[in-house]
Amino acid sequence: MNDEMKTPTTAEMPIACLLGTGTEGVARMREVAALFQQARAVDKGEDGYLFRFSDDDGIVEQLAGFVVAERRCCPFLTFDLHIGPAGSESTLRLSGDVDVTAFIAATFVIQDA
Repeated sequence: MNDEMKTPTTAEMPIACLLGTGTEGVARMREVAALFQQARAVDKGEDGYLFRFSDDDGIVEQLAGFVVAERRCCPFLTFDLHIGPAGSESTLRLSGDVDVTAFIAATFVIQDA
């Protein structure tokens, strides 16, 4: 029975956001950009990025909501959300294969102007 419950690989999924470009999609992208602008640091890893956020209940709620929403529209992403004890930073790691890492960089990594 476990053999039947195979997790699709990234190669089997298109690397494209399913959110769309309508009014709802544009509004969502603005919310996501505002969230990622709050990252205190971004560390690039071999298969993705680690975003570091301050200890703030509002950010923790936003990060949790982000993961729930993004699992629906970007099913190829792997999420690792770490919320430490009060007073410590929260981190969100987004990862995947090489193509997914490029998508993460283009979509979520805020470049300094």
